[in-house]
Amino acid sequence: NLLSNAFKYTPEDGSIGVKLTLIEQYKDQLKQVSAIKLEVIDTGKGISENHLPHIFDRFYQIPDAISAVGTGVGLSLCKELVELHLGTITVASKAGEGSTFTVELPVNEEAFEKEWFKVIPDSSITEAKISAIKSKKSETEIAPEKQIMLVVDDHEELRSFVAEIFSKKFQVVEAATGEEALEIALELLPDMIITDWMMPGMSGVNLCKALRNNAKTNHIPIILLTSKSAQESQIEGMQSGADDYVSKPFNSDILEIRVNKLLDAKERLRKKLQQTLFQEEIQKDQPTSITFEDEFLRRITQFVVANISNPDLSIEDLEKGMDMSKMQLYRKLKNVTSLSGNEFIRSVRLKESKVLLQAGELNVSEVAYRVGFNDPGYFTRAFKKQFGKSPKIYVQDKNNEN
Repeated sequence: NLLSNAFKYTPEDGSIGVKLTLIEQYKDQLKQVSAIKLEVIDTGKGISENHLPHIFDRFYQIPDAISAVGTGVGLSLCKELVELHLGTITVASKAGEGSTFTVELPVNEEAFEKEWFKVIPDSSITEAKISAIKSKKSETEIAPEKQIMLVVDDHEELRSFVAEIFSKKFQVVEAATGEEALEIALELLPDMIITDWMMPGMSGVNLCKALRNNAKTNHIPIILLTSKSAQESQIEGMQSGADDYVSKPFNSDILEIRVNKLLDAKERLRKKLQQTLFQEEIQKDQPTSITFEDEFLRRITQFVVANISNPDLSIEDLEKGMDMSKMQLYRKLKNVTSLSGNEFIRSVRLKESKVLLQAGELNVSEVAYRVGFNDPGYFTRAFKKQFGKSPKIYVQDKNNEN
């Protein structure tokens, strides 16, 4: 309120300052801080001397046009809040020469009643224990199959506001810093991240870069929230890997639309990847039928192909091969392809079988065993379900084409 008044009544060529002073005193021959003094200083229009005794009175309004005070409610509330903290607020001002509002707040224990303090008996709660509690909480409360949104902002009120907007559609997880957000994102692999740009420590831009440079998180849609509206800032934000850019202050409906559009685009990409796995024809010069630009898909496909003759290849093997937890693997595959681990393995087996069938060197049963099916009959049924024709018909059609 003090700053708002200063900005409102100080001309553009004036100046506004905020000064913080530590008030010290000696106790038992040791110097300690007893109070803080906060001053808001401006060179604005100032307040007439006859009005100064009344400006902290509720609803007191100054009739003259050069007043540095609005309706009188704000300063009255300031005074009440300061006094609740056992402090004082004063003003020094002259009409036409500006104003200085001074707030003093005690910070030493002796200034307050003992009832004001809450003693925490257990001081043995270490950071490691807190981290373990947080990790356990996330494992028990987060459902892997439901969409997760990560909201990152050092301002708690804004985090809560954004979380409330999306609480019905998403499991919303909050982070106050970029470093915390990166750790959570690597653990949970959220479906959407909304992050502020300006944060202490790791900024939103650097968070975007870190997420894009990690194969586990490079698929996650990211929206940057920022008060920076310059075109250069928008370019910097998009170059960092952000998918969209929303300027503050923002309309909640607009933010929801942006989120929905990004999710729709991600769904179209998933369908395209499914088509690559299920339907896309192979090229004769390709050693395998599946190639991806995405590093994760390329690595996991190569892992399955390398172990394709093993009929016991399992999700646990994928977790070890990709160095991912069960939840990470599940969510990454679901986010990128909409497939579970077993569905992905089977799709790669069947797609690779097309390569072998087209080569014409093995019969259907031999191909089935080569790609990890113990039962040629089951292989035939699975092949027909995925590609719409049996292996024999597929080979005949290919031979006729040639």
